[in-house]
Amino acid sequence: MKNLKFKINFINHSKAKLSKKYFIEIANNFFKLKNISGIFELDLEIVDKDFIKKINKKYLKTNTVTDVLSFPIHDKNRLKKILTGSNNSPVLLGQIVICYPQAEIEAKEKKISLKSEIEFLFIHGMKHIIGIHHR
Repeated sequence: MKNLKFKINFINHSKAKLSKKYFIEIANNFFKLKNISGIFELDLEIVDKDFIKKINKKYLKTNTVTDVLSFPIHDKNRLKKILTGSNNSPVLLGQIVICYPQAEIEAKEKKISLKSEIEFLFIHGMKHIIGIHHR
C-alpha cells in the first residue's frame, strides 16, 4: 500500500477527554481497511446538543438533536479521483460533527462503552465523507 497520512483539525467543546491522536488512529485504520492511500485532512468537532440542533436545522432543515453530521466537500466524481489517486499534498475531505451528550445517551441505550459509540459515530461520519451512504 502507498503512503497514508491523516491530519485532523480537532475542536472539542465537551468536557470529555478525547484526543486528536485517537481519531487519527481510527481514520488511518479505516482508510487502510478501504485500501485508500494519500494525504488527507478532516475537520472534527465535538459539540453539545444545542449546537448540533442548530446546524441540523440550518443545513438539513430538521429541528432535532442528532448524534453525528457529516459535511463532505467533494462531489462523487472528484472524490473518486482523490481516493484512487495518490495526492502528495493534503486534501481536505470535509467536516464531521459529533454530539457528545447524544453519544452518551446512545451508548447507554446500546449497552456499550462510550468510547465504542464515539468510534462508531466517527467511522459513520467518515463513511459519508467518502461517499458511502446508508440510504
